Amino acid sequence: MAKRRMISQFEFMKKLGVDRWCFHDRDISPDGKTLASINSTQQIDKEM
Repeated sequence: MAKRRMISQFEFMKKLGVDRWCFHDRDISPDGKTLASINSTQQIDKEM
């Protein structure tokens, strides 16, 4: 779900004509039960 949100956000900003923006990946990432699961999600975000 976080991956879809991130892609949607990038598409939305592009449609608005915004060429620069900043967001924190933790703002859109799901909460994890362990640090390992959180880090795994963060790694997927970095690959995007």
